[in-house]
Amino acid sequence: MACWRVSTPKDDLNASHADIPLAGSRRNIVLKYGLLSARGLAIAEVVKGIAAEVDKSPAQVALGWTLLNPHVTSSTIGARTLLQLLDNLGALEVTLSHTQRLRLHEVSAIELGFPHDYLRWVMAPEGIFHGGTIEPRVSRK
Repeated sequence: MACWRVSTPKDDLNASHADIPLAGSRRNIVLKYGLLSARGLAIAEVVKGIAAEVDKSPAQVALGWTLLNPHVTSSTIGARTLLQLLDNLGALEVTLSHTQRLRLHEVSAIELGFPHDYLRWVMAPEGIFHGGTIEPRVSRK
């Protein structure tokens, strides 16, 4: 999860950012190439909210969250300054409640799409056969 400071209004998601220089920050790259999404902003809002609840920075919460995830084998720190590095290392002291972790999981869940949606529909009790049954073939001797 990218933890740069997000301060772009949601109205700017579809605006042209052709005039933004690539040099300077990851934020500029994200804006220039339209990589900022409503989903990303929603995740950032939940991270910021939880950061305020636990009195930590959003970067600490985001990194701490990845450290608590058993499916993540390595968390990457992208600090460019000593101050950012020290802040990121504070993630080692982040404690999140079950409810906070659940909120982060829910807001960041990835929609799997096809074929997963189709298989979930087929496997549902009313699925593809809509409650019908298949009778065995009768032998014609």
